[in-house]
Amino acid sequence: MNRRLNGVYCDLAGTLFKIGTGEVDENILAILKEYSKTQNVTLWTGGDLDDAQKDLDSAKIDFPLVSKYRHEGDNAEIVIDDLPQSDFEKRYKICSREYIQVKPNDL
Repeated sequence: MNRRLNGVYCDLAGTLFKIGTGEVDENILAILKEYSKTQNVTLWTGGDLDDAQKDLDSAKIDFPLVSKYRHEGDNAEIVIDDLPQSDFEKRYKICSREYIQVKPNDL
């Protein structure tokens, strides 16, 4: 598609939500809230959108949610994810101007 995606795109499982417990990583949420003061923030997932939206609703997080697969071939401005950048690009075929890899939230 080769669209430019402005703003911040943050992963859910292992990034915003801790794997296993489903708890919100408050540090990541604080970073997203700070970004949202000056940029659009979008959450995205490679998983099921309905399940992801239920998790967001339960946590009272109201950033928009999209599927990563919908953006194959696009170029995001800022990506926050727990995957190494090369794995992310290979799996989802999405590039980014800035890639922030966070430690997977697996505890």
